[in-house]
Amino acid sequence: MKNILKITMLVLLTLGYGCDGDDDGGRFSSDPNSGWIQFQTETTDISLSFDDTVYGLPVVMQVPYNLTDLNIGYELVSVSGLDVNSFYNQNTLTVPANEGGTALVNGFPTIDFDLSAIADITEPMVFDVILTSTDRNSVTVGIDGADRIISNRVSICPANATNTSNFLGDYVLTVVTEEGPFGPQFEDGAVVTLVEGANGSLSRSFLIDYLPGVGAGDPITNIEFTFTSEGVAVAEEIGTGLSCDGGVSALVFGNDTENQAALPCGDDQIFLNMLDFKFIGDPDVAGDVNGTGGCGEQDVATTILLTKV
Repeated sequence: MKNILKITMLVLLTLGYGCDGDDDGGRFSSDPNSGWIQFQTETTDISLSFDDTVYGLPVVMQVPYNLTDLNIGYELVSVSGLDVNSFYNQNTLTVPANEGGTALVNGFPTIDFDLSAIADITEPMVFDVILTSTDRNSVTVGIDGADRIISNRVSICPANATNTSNFLGDYVLTVVTEEGPFGPQFEDGAVVTLVEGANGSLSRSFLIDYLPGVGAGDPITNIEFTFTSEGVAVAEEIGTGLSCDGGVSALVFGNDTENQAALPCGDDQIFLNMLDFKFIGDPDVAGDVNGTGGCGEQDVATTILLTKV
């Protein structure tokens, strides 16, 4: 009986290894130096504001054991912006013997791009990286008849530091969301001028008339925002100079922390998400919690769009 159990377990293990997925895995048992290559994802987004060294695009090697050097051929095809081949002229990735493979020895091999070579671009640069060949017949690009990712579209966004001149100058303001309790927060179509903000080269600010429909605009409000690796952050607390209840209840707006806008790619447009009538709570005062802003209003989610003139 014990022998029968042992034989049964051996058969099950053999079947489990030979049927590992539907990716022609059975051939691995006869030739562990065989397999295929592919990318992990179809797209890659890079921001030069925060990625400024070397970016490695991983290539997945579905090869159990890489017993000899493997040369992977690839092609760079420009889609828009500057020609990628003007900066990068390599088209072969060499994976040394005993590295890569499904064992991930030293991690995935990567196609490397030195971002310092394109640090000064002023418009988005988009190109495709297409896997084309290997120098080992038993390692294919993708699998015939199977859906494998062999092309990756890379989008590189210019840096937003002020020395690039991005997001500086005149922009048209559009209020995307519905108007607030006292009417439009800002005038649709108003032209504002972006300048460097108080928080350094990755910040911007502009002046705008708040609540123009009620003739409030005195003083003009200064809106500041900052580019971060997490998105576009509006200043946490922006005073309007207005209040209700004889000055007791100040009208304040600021960053919508739970809904920050994504980083823009290029300086044609930018979205800013904020909370109008934002309440700045005092944790030392009983019952003083976020949720009710100036004039007794609740936080009003507001989005504006700035479009380059």
